[in-house]
Amino acid sequence: MPAKKMEKLHNTVVTHDTAEDGLQAVKYVTASSPHLILMDKDMPVMDGLEATRRIRELEAAEGRPRAYICFVSASAFPEDNKAAMKAGCDEILPKPVFLPALMNLLLNLPVQLAPPLSAVQETLHSADVSEVDVSMPLLA
Repeated sequence: MPAKKMEKLHNTVVTHDTAEDGLQAVKYVTASSPHLILMDKDMPVMDGLEATRRIRELEAAEGRPRAYICFVSASAFPEDNKAAMKAGCDEILPKPVFLPALMNLLLNLPVQLAPPLSAVQETLHSADVSEVDVSMPLLA
C-alpha cells in the first residue's frame, strides 16, 4: 500500500493515496474509508469498472458509508459513460483533467465530503491551470 500523502489546499489539509491498479484500489478501500475516489477506466490487473463494482459491493455488504466515485476516462463513447454509472460511479470526469474541472468536482461534492468553499476558490484562482495527472486512481 502506498504511503499516505498530505498536501495543503490553502487552509485545508488533503490526505490522499494512489493505487497502481484496480485491485490495489479495492484493497485500499477494504482497509480504509476514503471520501472521494478518482477511478481511472483503464488500469492493469483490474479495470476501473470492476473495481467500482467491487467497492460498491463491499460498502453494501459491510454497511459502510458510500464513497463518492468519479470515473476518469478519455473515452467519448456514451456506452462507456453508461457502463461507469451502472457500475456505481457518481460522476464522469473526462481526460485530460484540468485543474478547474477538478476544483469544480470538489465544489460540487455532497456537503459532508466537500472541503470548505473558500479553500477551493482560493486554490482555483491562484493555481496554474495545467493538466492534473490522474493516470492512477486517487483515494482521498
